[in-house]
Amino acid sequence: MNRQRKHIRLILLLVAFMLWISSESRAGEPLDVVKPAVDKVFQILGDPQLKIPEKKQESVERLKEVVNPIFDYDEMARRSLGQHWRRRTPAEQEEFAQLFRAFLERIYSDKVDV
Repeated sequence: MNRQRKHIRLILLLVAFMLWISSESRAGEPLDVVKPAVDKVFQILGDPQLKIPEKKQESVERLKEVVNPIFDYDEMARRSLGQHWRRRTPAEQEEFAQLFRAFLERIYSDKVDV
């Protein structure tokens, strides 16, 4: 049951981010963008072939394929720095956005249970 709660929390966090990002940067209804992705995430997390520890990296990669097109990591990075973003050079902004994306991917990847 604890494992299922972790999966549900992960999904809820992903949905919250997707709703925020999709409402900010995408046309159309947020649900039209989020629902298929969430369904696919549940399918990946529920796949018994991906439940073994040796398949964790494959699970993570498949989840990234679903989630990354929906997330606007550059916008999230910009907003996370707020007023400090404008004080950074374009090179610093690019580097921060890349590091921010890698950080989020690592944090969420660590939450994936197999």
